[in-house]
Amino acid sequence: MAKCAICKKDLHGVPKNVKKLPESKKKVARKFGGYLCGSCIRKIISEEMFAGVA
Repeated sequence: MAKCAICKKDLHGVPKNVKKLPESKKKVARKFGGYLCGSCIRKIISEEMFAGVA
């Protein structure tokens, strides 16, 4: 099972048997998909927004 690089939670949208899937099913569409979980992505995006405002 794939895990988040920051908090080590399981990534539920990533399939287990990637070798058997077609190319269109292997990729995750969102930013940092397959690497970070949703809560960590939210933290990073909000930090980037606040840094841009200040």
